[in-house]
Amino acid sequence: MRQFPIVLILVAASYFCGPARAFPEEGRRLAFLVAVTEYSHAGLDPLEFTERDIDDMAKRLVEVGFDVYSLTPRRGQIDPRCKPTAENIRKRLMEFLRHRKVDRHDLVLLGLSGHGLQPRGSAESFFCPVDANPSMEEIESGKLQKPKEPKTLVSVAELLTMLDESGAGHKLVLVDACRNEPKTKGTKSTGIDKMNLVGLPPQTAVLMSCSKGEFSFENARFGGGHGAFFASVLDGLSGKAVDEEKQITWDSLQTYVRKKVPQSVQKVFGVDGGRQHPNLVSNVAGGSPILVASTHPQGSVAETSEDAQAVAFEPPALPEKGKQGKVGVPAQIRFVEPFDTKLQFQDEKGRFVKSLTAKVPATVNCRTASKYQLKLSEILGREGLELFPSLQVFPTRPATEEYFEDNAVVIQITEDELDLIQSGISVVKVYYLPKPQFAELRVANIEFDATPVYSTATLDPGIDPIAEADRRGTILAVFRLGTKRR
Repeated sequence: MRQFPIVLILVAASYFCGPARAFPEEGRRLAFLVAVTEYSHAGLDPLEFTERDIDDMAKRLVEVGFDVYSLTPRRGQIDPRCKPTAENIRKRLMEFLRHRKVDRHDLVLLGLSGHGLQPRGSAESFFCPVDANPSMEEIESGKLQKPKEPKTLVSVAELLTMLDESGAGHKLVLVDACRNEPKTKGTKSTGIDKMNLVGLPPQTAVLMSCSKGEFSFENARFGGGHGAFFASVLDGLSGKAVDEEKQITWDSLQTYVRKKVPQSVQKVFGVDGGRQHPNLVSNVAGGSPILVASTHPQGSVAETSEDAQAVAFEPPALPEKGKQGKVGVPAQIRFVEPFDTKLQFQDEKGRFVKSLTAKVPATVNCRTASKYQLKLSEILGREGLELFPSLQVFPTRPATEEYFEDNAVVIQITEDELDLIQSGISVVKVYYLPKPQFAELRVANIEFDATPVYSTATLDPGIDPIAEADRRGTILAVFRLGTKRR
């Protein structure tokens, strides 16, 4: 009997990244995101919602076709390279741009969420990484300031230079870095609230979360727990910033955010409770860069992205016994591609019924330690192809239980994978949280490739892909793709 190889696709689920997808006329969309919550220096207060700002931004950008890389405290616990230190921010951004071979057709979006500093009398702005020292030195009889330890801070001008030297066509920056006034003696700045247009690289725009003299607010009432700025950005990218041509451009997004933020702050804190007005500095000529094209399935209308987040149904679970870990824990599974594919789950009697049917993108509530049988049909460009995948959600361990509390497993079937299946090759996708000792492997093989999420290996018959994934980390779920109905 002929045996076919298995393509094992390991998905490091702690990374909110997705394969790079290009809009043919506009080039690729790439995003580099940084969040800092707690600082080593006592002069910088901890921030509550910065990491959630960036995590949710990463998820949303992946859904609309961005290639995303992020540095956050939680990712830094898994892989020290992803800790948002000054050195990592500089090195990882440089590697991100270099390994993706950015060119004039590409758009790069930089997002920063944390504390920032703007020394008195200086046009230079600094983002505060986790190891920042915000102490300032008074010069010219106190009229001016300069950082005592500038290497512990990340100059926004330095980041803009890196973006410009990469050769990217459009460089867009979102900065929420004036959440409150640092307490360090001699530091009087309110964060990054202004920039000098002189010297701003061509085709570059920076949208700051507030204007001169203001602070940026965060609260549990902003989008369920965000800064007012990124809550509005997320709303805009989810469809509320769609323009007349049913696309989301930089202009439509910044216009929406600049209008929405002051309204949100006033609604939460009252008329006299605070002021926050995002400030735009731009050197972009010509048409506004497109963030979500009208032809992109999740950006064409506002309702589409909301449908993707809404739970379509909860299919009946087939519990699996004999596995260690918690069983029956809610686990959301989000199907994002192939777009408009008919998705069905079997009921208790093994039937594919209307009540367990949805169109991709769709979110389904599953349970841990359970197995599901699915059917995918009406796949665009694949006339007559029907797939009968199985989904196995593993019992939770402490790390994976924490993951499922705030995140969904995002399942995306690529055109390359469909080609493999049609040629008779089985595809197994294993979603896992990586062990620290495999951080080096993950960085080398996943994060800086053209398709940053997946590490693909063709295994000989007889090699167990589940065992290989279990060796590298803690498994969340296994998605087996094939054409045989079970």
